[in-house]
Amino acid sequence: MSLGIGDLDIGVSAGGMSAYGDLLHTEVFESTKQLLDTEVEAIEAKLAEGWQGESFDRYKEKLEAQVETMKGELDAENADLQNRLTELESYYFNQDKNLIMD
Repeated sequence: MSLGIGDLDIGVSAGGMSAYGDLLHTEVFESTKQLLDTEVEAIEAKLAEGWQGESFDRYKEKLEAQVETMKGELDAENADLQNRLTELESYYFNQDKNLIMD
């Protein structure tokens, strides 16, 4: 469903809002999580060149746990954003529905 008037370029598209939410999910949240994984691997590899032992192992465990926490927070932020986009979509379509009263 889309809302618009003639050739005006102002309006709302349910498909467009869905695509926008999907794009944000992929380009912002998923790419950030992948980048975190990649960078942590690079950090660990560099540190392993000169640091071994139990303290290094504990450091790695804590770093990886922190990254997992950050990824969980990104997932929560994404869910909040997707919910907000759904709320906005409903608001716009309800506003259109109630524009003309019986």
